[in-house]
Amino acid sequence: MKVYVNREAFELVEKRKEKGITAKELSEALGITKRSAATWLSKWYTRGYLKYNRDRGTRGAGTYYIDNTCIWWGSKVFETERGFL
Repeated sequence: MKVYVNREAFELVEKRKEKGITAKELSEALGITKRSAATWLSKWYTRGYLKYNRDRGTRGAGTYYIDNTCIWWGSKVFETERGFL
């Protein structure tokens, strides 16, 4: 995934903070595969930039969101993926 997608994706997650966003919704909005969207969401969740709300009874259909306990993404969004690992 290209670095510019980080900014678009984070802004989309922020706009949907009340409801959150699924991998399917993110993939449709950005024109990437669902697998790429799920990987992106999982990566940033693991690093503390997103929160995850798992829907009961469904596998992998939870929503990701940003709240005031998350690390702010703005300072990292323009760094290259290679330099940010």
